[in-house]
Amino acid sequence: MSKKVLLYCILNLIFHTVFAQKKDFKPVKFPDNYTAKLNAKYVKISNWKGKVDLYYNLTAKDPTPVIVNIHGGGW
Repeated sequence: MSKKVLLYCILNLIFHTVFAQKKDFKPVKFPDNYTAKLNAKYVKISNWKGKVDLYYNLTAKDPTPVIVNIHGGGW
C-alpha cells in the first residue's frame, strides 16, 4: 500500500470520527394529539444504555402509528 493511500485512509478515519457526532439537533415535530417520551432506556449492556424517543397518541381509541427515533450516534 502506498504512503498516499495509507495517509488518505488515516485522515478519512479521523475526519469521520471527529465530525460524526452532531452536537446540535432539531426536535422532531409531531401532531398535537401525540406526546413524547424522550430518552426512554430500552436496554443496558455494561455501562452503555440504549435509549429511544417514543412519540405516541394518548387519546386514540384505535391502534395508531408509533414513531420510534433510535439514538444512533455516529451511524
